[in-house]
Amino acid sequence: MNKTSKELISAMKEIESVIKKHNIAGCIFLANGEGYGEFSFRIDTPSWSMAEFIEQDGKTGIYLKAHMESKRKETEKTINSFFNFQGMIDNAKEVIDGLCKEVLKNFDIAVSEDVVLYRRKD
Repeated sequence: MNKTSKELISAMKEIESVIKKHNIAGCIFLANGEGYGEFSFRIDTPSWSMAEFIEQDGKTGIYLKAHMESKRKETEKTINSFFNFQGMIDNAKEVIDGLCKEVLKNFDIAVSEDVVLYRRKD
């Protein structure tokens, strides 16, 4: 279900502009409840970031310009952000997994490309 909507794209642009304004990194997940979602990982936005998105063989990757001597503080902030995001994403996954397990206890779920069908278990 990798679909998106104009509203989500607009909201993501707005959120990304706030991230840029405050000179911070961000990892954003958006959903509109209709099977549409948007994701953005903005580790390259802050002025202190030593991360850069690169295209290689048709894939996007992240290049870390680690300069422990000349730009130690910037490198540490970038690496800290990676690990902060990892911890937060792990926590979010744990919460969402728990919520989905609870839903599955009470509902039969069928997922197709365009719709999620459910009915309450008796």
